[in-house]
Amino acid sequence: MQSRPRTTRTARRPAGFTMLELLIVIGILGFISATLIVVLGTTGTEARIESTRTTIRVLDSLIQERIEAFNDLDLSSQASQLKAQYDGAGNSSPSTLPRNLAAILVKKHRFRSAFPQRERDLQGFDGPSGDTADDSPLDVSGNDFTDVSLTSSELMYAALTKGAAFGLPNAILDEINPRHIADADGDGFPEFVDDWGNPLHFYIWPTKLIRPGDNSSSNSDITALQRQVAAILIQGLPGASGNLSATDFSSLLNQDPQDQLGLISSSNLSSSGFDLDMGGTTINATAINEDNWHTLNTYHTILIVSAGPDEMLGLGAAGGTAPACLGQPVPAISISSDLDDHPITDNLTNRQQR
Repeated sequence: MQSRPRTTRTARRPAGFTMLELLIVIGILGFISATLIVVLGTTGTEARIESTRTTIRVLDSLIQERIEAFNDLDLSSQASQLKAQYDGAGNSSPSTLPRNLAAILVKKHRFRSAFPQRERDLQGFDGPSGDTADDSPLDVSGNDFTDVSLTSSELMYAALTKGAAFGLPNAILDEINPRHIADADGDGFPEFVDDWGNPLHFYIWPTKLIRPGDNSSSNSDITALQRQVAAILIQGLPGASGNLSATDFSSLLNQDPQDQLGLISSSNLSSSGFDLDMGGTTINATAINEDNWHTLNTYHTILIVSAGPDEMLGLGAAGGTAPACLGQPVPAISISSDLDDHPITDNLTNRQQR
């Protein structure tokens, strides 16, 4: 009797995935999702950075156009008038104001009035407590700029749209992203903001960024580290790298672009106030020094600053008081490691060559 051949059956694989396969798929999907989040997040941040840079470039162009027009002004008659006001006020040291020094003071006064970063900058030689005789035309134009909490961004907006244009029309802001003009603090004054909604900061004389040391009696030296820090925000600084003695006046870092010979610092006007006869009214001008104006014999250039993606400025408030308002790094940078994760390292400015 023949036996039947035995048939071997292979067990069918259950439908679906094994646990191991599911875990592998989940891991791959998680990796792809995480990668997309990073890529999209980076792309979004880069887009915000570029949008902010574009607004900063437009504002810088508008300001530089006005600076060029300002530099073409003939201020000789105003300098003669200031000299007469000084000489007629009975000052003793010096008893008469040198004409070249008068020209420098007039230029600084007019410049600060035209490009204010603080409410105090609109108030002439005698400051907030003084007479209005030499106040900025912007301050007496009917606009209420008496609030000391006004930001530098609000003041620069007013200066560009309502202030002196030196023969140019008032600024037309149609090239600026509409989202970058806002009333961020709700005080009724429009201001320029970055793509994160934070106000831009304007420093007309950021001398403490370059020379953050104690300059109460005489200027401190500029160290290689201080130059390195300043170069983050102001690229292409003049002069060689390395430590710089404060007495090396051949270096442009030790020169005030508006007073290259250091006439203010060599006069008594840097250490004590003086009087001006404004036609029957005598005003008491404050000393021309770091407390009231800026660090003397130090390079400066107008700086427009966004706090960048971390939304932390890392500089003294432009609308505050000296020395912080002169661009002093906060917190202080004493050694190289202080730069690690310092808020200024992601700041965006008009003087970065990107």
